[in-house]
Amino acid sequence: MGYQESFVTTVYQKDFDTLLERINLLGKEYYLNYGAAPTCIIKAKKDIPASALAAEWEPDAYAAGGGIRFLKGTRLIYFAGDRAVQRTPNRLLNYYDPEDTSWNEQAGLTRRKKGDFDVEVDIAFSETVDCDLIFDEHSLLHDGLENDYIKVTSFAVKTFPQFFI
Repeated sequence: MGYQESFVTTVYQKDFDTLLERINLLGKEYYLNYGAAPTCIIKAKKDIPASALAAEWEPDAYAAGGGIRFLKGTRLIYFAGDRAVQRTPNRLLNYYDPEDTSWNEQAGLTRRKKGDFDVEVDIAFSETVDCDLIFDEHSLLHDGLENDYIKVTSFAVKTFPQFFI
């Protein structure tokens, strides 16, 4: 595991399939152009704690969550690759952000359109999650991986097939 991975989910789990649809709509070229891609879908079997670093980086969120980063039952998309596209939901999902002018210019975005994706997205950098509870002994996520804390429910080749064609 390196330093450029993120766990992406929605604030409300009922919106998770909409997030998957948006990622599929953007497709392989968008993410590979920015050097990142979804690799698998994970479901939390138990509450997943935040890391000690999260207490430093996000003290208010850490305290509000009681040290828990993801609740049992939360579905997550594991992204790997360059961090730039993983920094904000607007970058990850290619939407205009009035506060992120450099990204808007780079991505050719001019304004937010009526009816744009309005799901609240939560991006947790891997450094803010207790990843020792998630990864196997080789620091890998793979299809069928299951431990006390997580289950890989779908590998990207199944959920995002166009990424592997």
